[in-house]
Amino acid sequence: MVRSLQPLIKGYDAEIIVVDNASPNRSGEVLKAHAKDGYHFIGAPENRGYAAGNNIGLRYAKERGATYAWVLNNDVTFPDRNLLPALLEVLQKQTDVAAVSPDVYSGEGYLYNRELVRPTWMDLTFGLLQYRKKGRNAGKKDWCYAYRVQGCCFLADIEKLEQCGYLDENTFLYYEEAILAERLRRKKYRCACVTKTKVIHRHSTTVLQNIGKSGYRRAYKKSYAYYLKEYRRFPLWQQLLCKAFFAVKVYFI
Repeated sequence: MVRSLQPLIKGYDAEIIVVDNASPNRSGEVLKAHAKDGYHFIGAPENRGYAAGNNIGLRYAKERGATYAWVLNNDVTFPDRNLLPALLEVLQKQTDVAAVSPDVYSGEGYLYNRELVRPTWMDLTFGLLQYRKKGRNAGKKDWCYAYRVQGCCFLADIEKLEQCGYLDENTFLYYEEAILAERLRRKKYRCACVTKTKVIHRHSTTVLQNIGKSGYRRAYKKSYAYYLKEYRRFPLWQQLLCKAFFAVKVYFI
């Protein structure tokens, strides 16, 4: 990942920060030993989840005087060498945008949903299939506003993230992007999607290996319930209906 990232940031006043979120194997030791290869290494003392791990890196970048932070998963690859300038262009020109993602494809060529539209409770229940279609259609624009960014790859204005308290650390896994979108929304900021560039996200199997499918489903449901209650604040009956539909969807994952 570091080697593939270095050519993309060449010519920019940029540094690479690698956060090891208390990996259960020896990867943290290996990363620390190779930090001299061109990155700052931070080892988290415990794994408190995706949001907490990313916040370690974001706060460190802020301390280093960074204006922007590029959040990346280690299983992302970059087919477009002009990815960073395409993201920066939107973030610098659109003062209401706090975070921006490219299009994200699977290794098999599947375009993940852009999530362009903020869902209503109806979108999350009886209108779920129609909502998925609405969330994909960006027209023929090079970029457009989006409800949320893609957590595997997004560029953010650190000052704006700091204003909303960074990522909410009350979830361990999943729904961090939608929760961040709601936090930014409260500060009158928006997210965006740049459709003229892309990354490939080859989903790692590490999570399933560590927590198993049942643990994965529990974490997913817990984060979703937290999002509904604390950020969407739907009436209780609507929350229950949303969770019922969600439980069926997660069962088939």
